[in-house]
Amino acid sequence: MVATAPGHVAAVRAYVFDALTKAQIRQLTTIGRRVVGAVDPDHPLVTGTVDRLRRKK
Repeated sequence: MVATAPGHVAAVRAYVFDALTKAQIRQLTTIGRRVVGAVDPDHPLVTGTVDRLRRKK
């Protein structure tokens, strides 16, 4: 994704994530997973598949 939209990724990092504390980023992650779960309960972000794949790397 970074390769397809490097300017967008940099802007999101600068304007969103750099403005938040670590605690706020954790809250945003929780909120995002809740929203994704409402749309798609089987999504890897909800089921934990994404987390398991990240830990294996």
